[in-house]
Amino acid sequence: MTQARALGGVACVDATITLTLLDSFFDPVVGAPAEDLWLETTLSGLVLCPGGSIADSPTDSEGQTTWSRALRAGGHSDREAGEHVIVRIGLRADPWATYSGDADIIFNSPDINGDLQVDLSDTVLFAQDFSGAYHYRSDFFYDGSLTLSDTILFAQALGARCD
Repeated sequence: MTQARALGGVACVDATITLTLLDSFFDPVVGAPAEDLWLETTLSGLVLCPGGSIADSPTDSEGQTTWSRALRAGGHSDREAGEHVIVRIGLRADPWATYSGDADIIFNSPDINGDLQVDLSDTVLFAQDFSGAYHYRSDFFYDGSLTLSDTILFAQALGARCD
């Protein structure tokens, strides 16, 4: 979330997500493990590395935790199809709780094809987008156009992969 930008803007913004976890009596759930709280998307556009979207820390005395670090993931949002981010809470095995908030979050990654590595296949997709019609998936600088700034960010990511 360190490179988050407001929709339609180029300036970086604070993209911290804060979750307050309450039980059925509306009391804070204290000490819920960070690894039991993670982000997903409704259409699987976000492809996660192992542990790539867990919360920053266990819930505190008020039942709160945050997501503020960069996600370890690939892929990109499909806004036209209505994809949105959800918080998964795995504290109960059956059923797994899901919270869907009002956050309008979209994302993209130099791992355009979502195979968890930035390589030649992503380069081909980036080149097609750069020379053709605008595609959000390759607008890494997120200014509504594909420019040299996007090329630099893509080039810096070449070779990255989940380990």
